[in-house]
Amino acid sequence: MGRPVLRFFILTLCLMVSIAARAQTPKLVHSKSLSTTGEPGNNLKIQYGGSMGTGTLASNLLTLRMTYPHGSTISSISDNKSSTYTLGISADSTGSGWETVLYYVSGAAAGITQITVNFSQNVADWHGAVEEYSGVATSSPGDGTCSSTTTTPPNVQCSAAIVTGASGDLIVASTMLVGGLGGNLCGNTSTSIAPGGSFVLEAADPYCGDAE
Repeated sequence: MGRPVLRFFILTLCLMVSIAARAQTPKLVHSKSLSTTGEPGNNLKIQYGGSMGTGTLASNLLTLRMTYPHGSTISSISDNKSSTYTLGISADSTGSGWETVLYYVSGAAAGITQITVNFSQNVADWHGAVEEYSGVATSSPGDGTCSSTTTTPPNVQCSAAIVTGASGDLIVASTMLVGGLGGNLCGNTSTSIAPGGSFVLEAADPYCGDAE
């Protein structure tokens, strides 16, 4: 049996990606959320300890989701294991001035501990989240995507249906509440973040209205 594949989706900004799984059931191994506000820079470094304190475990899926100002351009993403970061999906909320993207590394090398994101210009407000999953296909895992930039929460959904191509797919759903508060990225506090249907809330940052 092949490994489950990946599906992504973004809402408000939100994205969802379906990822093909292996014979095992896909599982979240570790997650980390972080942000910078009012600290302009274009060389952002993410320290990632992973579940064992030594970075990623071999052959896992690593996802990197980021929200940053509309019009900003990522020039490179690198890490200490020379991984290749593939863009799974993006959503650009031009009206409220933000963009959310989700990159991933399939079949990650063991020991990824630092991820560096470079922009072509300084970025003052930025939010990032890293998730590591086991039991996912180690190559070409993408199996479908959908996204939305709706401005009418709390009930957020994709603009088009996402159809899984294989039984046991891992579906990664991510949402970021943006806008308001003078255009600030964080401070859009959400007192309750709850998943719908059979989704499971893996990580949330209520101060930034962020969830996966």
